Amino acid sequence: MEEEYSESPTSGSARIPYAFYQTVHVEQDNHFTTFDDISMADSLRDHWLYDSGLAAGHKRSYPFPLRYPDARSLLPVKVRVMLTGLTTAYTELHQAAVFLNDRFAARGRGERQGIIDLQSQEVIGLLAASLSAENNTLTLVNEFDPTRTDYIALNWFEVTYPRLYRADEGWLEFTIPPEEEPGLFRFTIDGFADGAVEIFKLGASRIAGASVTEATARDGLRSMHLQFLDTVPSHDVRYIAVAASAKKTPLRIEAVRRQWQPSSGGDIDYIVIAPRAFLAEKALPQLMQHRRGQGHRAAGVAVEDIFDYLNHGRRSPLAIKAFLKWAAERWPLKYCLLAGDGSFQRTPVRGDTLDLVPVYMRQTLKYGAAASDFWYTLLEGEDEIPDLCIGRLPARTPEQLEVVVDKIIDHETRAVEDKWHNRLLFVGGNTMVFRTKGLALADKVPPAWSPAMLFTTADPGRSPDPFFGNTPELLDFIDEGCAVIGFHGHGGGAIWSDDGLLGLEDVASLNNRGRYPLILSMTCFTGDFEQPVGENLAETMLFAPQKGTMAFLGAGGYGWLENDDMLQAAIMSCLYENPEATLGELLTAGKIRYFSQYYGSDIARAEVNQYTIFGDPATRLRLPVLRTEAGIANSLLAAGDTLELSLHWPFAPGTAAVEFELERGLPISGGSLHFTGSRTGHRLPLPAGSTGGTGIVRFHGVDGLGLQQTHGAARFSLEPAFFDSLRVLPAGQDTLRLLVQLFSSTAPDSVFCLFRGDTLRMEQDGPGWYSLAVKSWWVPLACQFMALYDGGAILSGQYNHDPAGRLNVEALPDRLSWGGEEQPVLFLPVMNWGNGSGMARIYLDYRQGGDESWHPLSADTIAVRPYTGALASFPLYTSPGDLSIRFRIETGQAGVLETWTAVTPHHYALEAGAGFRFIAGPADTLRPDDRALCVASPRTVSGNSVFRVERLAPARLHEQPDFAASPAIPVYSLQFSRPEAVVDGVLFSCAVPPADDAPGAVESAALYRYAAATRKWVRLPAAVEGSRLNASIRESGLYTILWAADDRPPEVDAAFDGRPSAANGFVNRNTTISLQLRDENGIDAAPGRLHFMLDGRLLDGNSWALPDSIINGNLIPLSLRPELQPGPHTLAVTVSDCNGNTMAAREFNFQVAEAFALRMLGNYPNPFAARTTFVYLLSSSADKLSLRIYTASGRLIREFNGASAEDPNPLSADYHEITWDGRDEEGYEAANGVYFYRLTARSGDKSEEITGKMARLR
Repeated sequence: MEEEYSESPTSGSARIPYAFYQTVHVEQDNHFTTFDDISMADSLRDHWLYDSGLAAGHKRSYPFPLRYPDARSLLPVKVRVMLTGLTTAYTELHQAAVFLNDRFAARGRGERQGIIDLQSQEVIGLLAASLSAENNTLTLVNEFDPTRTDYIALNWFEVTYPRLYRADEGWLEFTIPPEEEPGLFRFTIDGFADGAVEIFKLGASRIAGASVTEATARDGLRSMHLQFLDTVPSHDVRYIAVAASAKKTPLRIEAVRRQWQPSSGGDIDYIVIAPRAFLAEKALPQLMQHRRGQGHRAAGVAVEDIFDYLNHGRRSPLAIKAFLKWAAERWPLKYCLLAGDGSFQRTPVRGDTLDLVPVYMRQTLKYGAAASDFWYTLLEGEDEIPDLCIGRLPARTPEQLEVVVDKIIDHETRAVEDKWHNRLLFVGGNTMVFRTKGLALADKVPPAWSPAMLFTTADPGRSPDPFFGNTPELLDFIDEGCAVIGFHGHGGGAIWSDDGLLGLEDVASLNNRGRYPLILSMTCFTGDFEQPVGENLAETMLFAPQKGTMAFLGAGGYGWLENDDMLQAAIMSCLYENPEATLGELLTAGKIRYFSQYYGSDIARAEVNQYTIFGDPATRLRLPVLRTEAGIANSLLAAGDTLELSLHWPFAPGTAAVEFELERGLPISGGSLHFTGSRTGHRLPLPAGSTGGTGIVRFHGVDGLGLQQTHGAARFSLEPAFFDSLRVLPAGQDTLRLLVQLFSSTAPDSVFCLFRGDTLRMEQDGPGWYSLAVKSWWVPLACQFMALYDGGAILSGQYNHDPAGRLNVEALPDRLSWGGEEQPVLFLPVMNWGNGSGMARIYLDYRQGGDESWHPLSADTIAVRPYTGALASFPLYTSPGDLSIRFRIETGQAGVLETWTAVTPHHYALEAGAGFRFIAGPADTLRPDDRALCVASPRTVSGNSVFRVERLAPARLHEQPDFAASPAIPVYSLQFSRPEAVVDGVLFSCAVPPADDAPGAVESAALYRYAAATRKWVRLPAAVEGSRLNASIRESGLYTILWAADDRPPEVDAAFDGRPSAANGFVNRNTTISLQLRDENGIDAAPGRLHFMLDGRLLDGNSWALPDSIINGNLIPLSLRPELQPGPHTLAVTVSDCNGNTMAAREFNFQVAEAFALRMLGNYPNPFAARTTFVYLLSSSADKLSLRIYTASGRLIREFNGASAEDPNPLSADYHEITWDGRDEEGYEAANGVYFYRLTARSGDKSEEITGKMARLR
């Protein structure tokens, strides 16, 4: 750190400050709220509040201390209180008032769950005289009508008050008083116990040479007083005074592990993110090895490494998402497993935290903040379409992980032994609504799957009701085995609550080892794993050893009556189409399909975010993937008949279970059959009691090793006729051909299709087949079929068809963005809401001004995948002003889809050898508005580039008191896409407003560029043409017109090895020269504006360096480390300020000695009465120095090793002082008389000694 000395008491007129503004922030995170009225997904609201809230008509006081308020100060006390509304019941605003120590501070209103930001005003007269050092209270009053319900809550509050310059527990951070202008100040800080105190100017230097004396303050406190002088260039400068006893000491020292670096190579597709301790146990390595055996490239990453590498060690979900983005850009990443619990309570509890793998809380409709692992999958674009499959095992211990990993591996490796892999259970809660929805879901199950149903509400029209049941029946289903169990009803975190259907205590009663279902818990809160206490149903089912489940989909927020079943239906339809899909593929595809159907719905966004996948997303669900083709020779049967079946098996030999289904959800066992060949024939008698209606016969087959499964089904009827298969075939552009099979004992009079509200006659197309051509537009369709007979009719069920390979590409013009390196490029995000992959050709047309015709501008062809976004790019030329554009999308499946919008370009083409190129052709002048213009020439750039011009808000000034800006003049952002190609640059010209609209005269205006490193505006060389300012711009940056009344050049101070510069003083050969550059309006630190000449030679950048980050552009410290030879030297420093004022070269003369020497300049006064000062000079640094004082008889009475408050570095080269106070080592006064001294210094192997004498006379 650089070092500077306290300035001399004689250097100017120093002001003495007595109090400065201290801000105390008081905040406690005692109560978590979800803010159920805020639906913005990524709200930045603080969910932790001081308490649960304050009711209408009540008040509450919050005590807090303030350290050393200055009761004599007339500076106003400022209070800021951050409240939030909680209740939303009334349209009237919340009403709140705040009192500080029973004195009114502020009053205000707020709506619903919005922020209520109360701030005191100076006119109310809050003064520090009303404050206490220890006992203060802030009182909050809810002034709403106490007869009604209204709640507000405190988040935090701040009190800004005048504080004495007094240390608290050995330290103080301070600055100058707010009412004082920058300049020279004499600071006095009291309250120290001893004189071992250091002063630091934050971000700049350590201040040496302060005086320390014991004194009594105005309020009677006797303590050590620290005093120093310093020139303070701005209010941003802050100091810390700290006693040696107050410095923190490390508890222990640990070896730092080599920082983890993610590997950019490899082809990892499966990653586990977990605490390091979990990765060190056996469960996760075992799981990763299992995945590698399946062909995955698996890797484990510790969350601690992610935090260290990407977030400076801080725990945050943002770091995990940043890592996933990094990984997805480099690896073919498909699966991510978060192995560890998460919690919204991030602060450690009892030295630990449950937020092992941080959870991101996302706002959802009506409920508010809910855990969303889904957010981690949103890696590209601003859409809600996931870019990978994610799952979580919310374990708190390695033992829990071991339980669920064992179940996952057991599920994937256990031989298939039973037909439960083909069974799907639909569970509905209380009320007929849930029963109806469950029946609808079961009705969509394809014939090869075996649906079962269980409802806690009985059908009053059936007695007994075969689908009515409760906990015993549910436990039986789970024990017998179901591939998927879906529940839709009422729930809480620990229960399916309809009649207490399934609770945590019921899990212990399960006996389903090896028969683990995928559970879709479509209800409230059963997946709220982020709660710091308690258990939920998902965790209990996952971590129950050898029972429960290995995969669970559960919500952390509210379930939705009209959407939970839609999401479940989308998941199940994906399962029927792709039974080979992994857990992550299935549930992610289901979310995408559901969201694509209800895009834009806040409920849909809440659903996909709050439903968490509990399980390994790469889990293989062991469902029947292969299909058995089944044919029935006699589809129209009567009671007592025998089915004649022909079956085509995908493997042989094997065993198959046979089921009949005469009513949906009520299977009847048909026994089992063995097959040894791929084609077999069978005769199966109908179940006894079969009467009327249609039925299904289904088969679930397993090979001899229990590794392969197949299923199939065929329909039959006990009626004279029934509709069976529907085939949908393309029949030309935008047209589909519907083919339906009708089994009938007699020919119908006619067959009709009920399609989109019309009844359309179908034509016979072969024996038993009827066809119809319809316009499809490549969208899902639903239809029914009706056959008319003499005296009667039959009606089919509803057939649904989602065309495979369907493209539904939508432009998203509200997410347009610009870019380009050599030519402007307009980027258009698109979304394919269809289930197909293909190519889309997108045309970009424009019209401008009053032109009504569209003109082609650009085009792009992109590849799109199902339910996924893509990005189209359009290289183009632009012109200033508003531009109407349209996008035309052609997919070859439907008509051209058009989207219109308007844009205002900010990106323009710069061509080498020409200048600007607009839509109409080459040009030399660009007018971004009516005030500014940019002129390009053939030599502007050497290679084609993009020039971006954007109007921003008027300039804001930071610690530049002599500068002024006009609200009428914007800041212009001028950016070159290829800085290396800039040659002459662009001539930027800006008109100065008349004096009436400006802070100064036209002739005093100038062009300025913003220096981000110093946060200052720096003047540019510019030519004046009338009322316009012209400057050549070769660098990207922010530019504007300002007025400045600053003609004072900057100042420079120097110190050598921490000692102030002295003319011709001695320095070391390897001295560090510390410079401080000061200016009230800022230093111009741009390259080439700082010049350092050593002995007439310009020092290059290797000899000096600016700080990595400049905290205060008004005061910049820097260091020079030149190689010096013995002899005299001169350093000349030239510095410019932000207004172009350049100081005359400041010269510092110094010398390097040929050899080490000690020179005694004497002690004064001599004789002395109270104290005397020894003055000596070192030609170069010493290793050791001592001053010994003897009586005339030769007795040593006092020894100094050089350390003193006046001289913190007594061994450095040049001038030094040591003061003797006339006391011996015991602290007793030395008597009058003659004394001798011996001053000794050593450097290397050379020693110097000087002796002398003095007298004391009192």
